[in-house]
Amino acid sequence: STGDEDFALRSISAKVSRLIDWNVDVLSRLLKQVLARRMAEGSMVVGTSMPLRIPSRAPGKTILDEVEDYIILPRFDPKAAKHQIDPDSIDLDPDTEAQLYEYVSTVASLYQDNPFHNFEHASHVTMSVVKLLSRIVAPMDLDFDNSKDEAVKTKTLHDHTYGITSDPLTQFACVFSALIHDIDHSGVPNVQLIKENSRIAKYYK
Repeated sequence: STGDEDFALRSISAKVSRLIDWNVDVLSRLLKQVLARRMAEGSMVVGTSMPLRIPSRAPGKTILDEVEDYIILPRFDPKAAKHQIDPDSIDLDPDTEAQLYEYVSTVASLYQDNPFHNFEHASHVTMSVVKLLSRIVAPMDLDFDNSKDEAVKTKTLHDHTYGITSDPLTQFACVFSALIHDIDHSGVPNVQLIKENSRIAKYYK
């Protein structure tokens, strides 16, 4: 960490500190779900790590050029569903927890002190996404036909949610996107930035 980053982390308010703790807790729980799913699929063993693959971007392209109209969610895997352990039984590595806390703290420091588009707003959006996902993953109106078979229930949930319940990484991505969606927002609407012909408006066309 640089001196500036250390100062930013020390100067956060008590409210922001509580929001950081909450976001870290949410992301930690989602990471455990990702680990549990990968272990059940046999693609990962406890205590190991997966290589990080960062795709390269063509010259002159921006992140907007990478946006997809839709993503393909995984097919139902009855074997993985049967053998998946309780995510809460997984303990994240202390280094992972420390890195996650430092990362969320850095995200908080990258939000400007705007009346609206600030870290508190980002946390509120994250809370909303978490709530919406919980309603999707555990719907109150789904009829299981009084089935006591967990495999049947899991398959029904998978189909009902188009595969979202079988893909904790997608759930993590949704929550993570909510957390970072307004980083470095100047507080000025896009329409006004375009009118002013600002540098960022030119860059993102």
